[in-house]
Amino acid sequence: MKSTFYLFCSIVLLAVSQRSYAQSTDQVINQYIDAVGGRSNLSKIKSMSIERQSEINGMKVTSNETILIGTGYRSEINLGNIYQTTETYNPKEAFISNLISGNKSTQNMPDAKYAAGKDKIFSTMGLLLKYKNLGYTAETLGSERSDGAELVKIRLTSPAGVESLYYFNRKTYLLIKSITILNSFGLKKEMISQYDDYRQIQNIKYPYRLLSNNNVAGLFLSSEITKIEINQSINSKIFERPAGQSEKITTNQFEPIYKNIMPTCQCEDLIQFKVPNTKIIFAKRESSDNSCRVTAIVNHPPFNDSVTVFLALPQDKWNGRFQGTGGGGFQGGTSESLNQPVTQGFSTGSTDGGHPDARGTFAFDEKNNRFDWQAIRNFSHVAIHDMTTLGKIITEKYYGNTPKYSYFVGGSNGGRQAMESVQRYPLDYNGVIAACPAIYWNHFLLGFLWPTAVMNDAKHYVSREKLAAVTQAVIKAWDDKDGVIDGVIEDPLKCKWDPQEFVGTKVGNDLFTIADADVVRQIWEGPKTKRGEFLWYGLTKGSNLSDYAFTSGIPLKAIPNGLIDDWVKYFLIGDPKFDLGTVDINEFEKLFIQSVEQYSYLYQTSNTDLSTFKNNGGKLIITHGLADNMIPPQGSIQYYNTLVATMGSYKKTAEFSRLFLYPGLDHSFFGLGASTNQNEFFKALVKWTEKDSAPEFFEAQTIDNPSVKENVKVKIYPFK
Repeated sequence: MKSTFYLFCSIVLLAVSQRSYAQSTDQVINQYIDAVGGRSNLSKIKSMSIERQSEINGMKVTSNETILIGTGYRSEINLGNIYQTTETYNPKEAFISNLISGNKSTQNMPDAKYAAGKDKIFSTMGLLLKYKNLGYTAETLGSERSDGAELVKIRLTSPAGVESLYYFNRKTYLLIKSITILNSFGLKKEMISQYDDYRQIQNIKYPYRLLSNNNVAGLFLSSEITKIEINQSINSKIFERPAGQSEKITTNQFEPIYKNIMPTCQCEDLIQFKVPNTKIIFAKRESSDNSCRVTAIVNHPPFNDSVTVFLALPQDKWNGRFQGTGGGGFQGGTSESLNQPVTQGFSTGSTDGGHPDARGTFAFDEKNNRFDWQAIRNFSHVAIHDMTTLGKIITEKYYGNTPKYSYFVGGSNGGRQAMESVQRYPLDYNGVIAACPAIYWNHFLLGFLWPTAVMNDAKHYVSREKLAAVTQAVIKAWDDKDGVIDGVIEDPLKCKWDPQEFVGTKVGNDLFTIADADVVRQIWEGPKTKRGEFLWYGLTKGSNLSDYAFTSGIPLKAIPNGLIDDWVKYFLIGDPKFDLGTVDINEFEKLFIQSVEQYSYLYQTSNTDLSTFKNNGGKLIITHGLADNMIPPQGSIQYYNTLVATMGSYKKTAEFSRLFLYPGLDHSFFGLGASTNQNEFFKALVKWTEKDSAPEFFEAQTIDNPSVKENVKVKIYPFK
């Protein structure tokens, strides 16, 4: 009886304690507002301009956000010498400008993404300040512990039904994490942001460090603010759709194969369609581009895996063709990559590669302490083949006709996926573009660790400023070798300049030293064994070294790229806590050999027996920038030379496969060198495949280089 009484008292005390400690949503948000500067100071914020140094899926870039409170939001990415607007919101609409593809038209934001992001025009602080006026409902969901801190959790639900979770530190009431949940083509997707390093700027506190995992776009981002301006004058016209840029990309670029063809069923009817080992979970019309969107999950018994396939089919004006699209980094692909091809009249597909985010964590099952080999196979090649097969089946079901021609377009990892299709599934596609392809994936990824190993071995770390300065020095020294001074090394593979020539030069408040020169020389030479034997290629001279050999901190230390961090931890070592920052050349050699040997079958797309693809009429265009700051172009050159040897001659190879190399262009195909509109590559591929008219060269123009005013012709490698 006594024990029952004590138990009852304990329950009552616990309940009273929890109730007295509970807080209303208003209390939590008000304490956050007070913590970051107070309601009065936040209300005075009319605009914000934020510049960040960011790493997106392993690539280091500068990104910008511009917010005019209540009027507009725009995010941009700096890809070298131009800004590429990625997304813009205003009170009436949101749109995407896809300048990276060379297309200056804008596209409407997909419905679900617009619903989730339309209140970005108020900023996170502004949203929490005005959430009631904006029609949001809110509730407190209790608390949880994370990294030793207690976090208070609240949920806001927008008038459109989009839920967002906010986590505040119980002690400081600063915002630590937010999660926006939306239904993206039948899948619950999360956009996760983590905030850290709050600093005082004018009268408010703002987080200078951001980690973001956007499972909708397939992006993993880490960034730090380098510049922030508050209440600067901003022209509201930058948030308007540019004059002359239509809402939809024109569909008349490609002549329709079939005349007056229309869907044979309603889009929603596809949800009932049965395909073995496949479940169609979503089939619905998307109003932003008048397409039928389909999402399906493919399984491979006896494995308990799932490959997600995204498809988009034009409601009208289907051109009779199918286009597959690839991903980047550890991202298999996203539904967003379908926006452009579907508005051009293609039925089109992509896949998540068997995992929902842009990380490589899927390869290692921490719970069972083992590698997940089916997930590794899916990302390698199975998922792309699943997408292609299902895409053609659904296309035939929807229109009553099969695609007459099928094309695949991918860059970086998408370029590797393109080569996987050509080599493993040569009948899947009639035409393929592999841009800056990661053909030797299991080689080049380890290259990201080489600068760390070199610096650790030498116990000498070179600053980003010195890396940038020595890069400009080699460009200046070899710029005129082609007779034109344009800030570009025409053929960096022939460049003999040695960083010893830069020793003694002042860089900021420091001098470039012999030790600096030794490190830079080894990075350019590329990975070698401790005995000096060749392992793989380094970046070409003139490429951006500061992205590849990243250093930071006081004192300086080497910071490995995020892609290699995941590759070593989850594909090689099987230890998420492994510290890559300590790797020296001896350890590097072991990891390199393991990577090459362990994944040569799954991730080395170097098979040059393309006879089936060729005999089926297949056409392959490979492009690569000679200043690629992530994947050395020597890999593409090595593959093509080996392909020529296999085919027996350059002439026989050029009948179905052609390589085009672009001086001065980086991994995103930007730089001071002349570039070709990415749509021109695709139009040339279609013409070659369907009309047997092969491209002999591509017209190229400089985007932002006043030194060069004339167009140039980029000829087929080896420039014959």
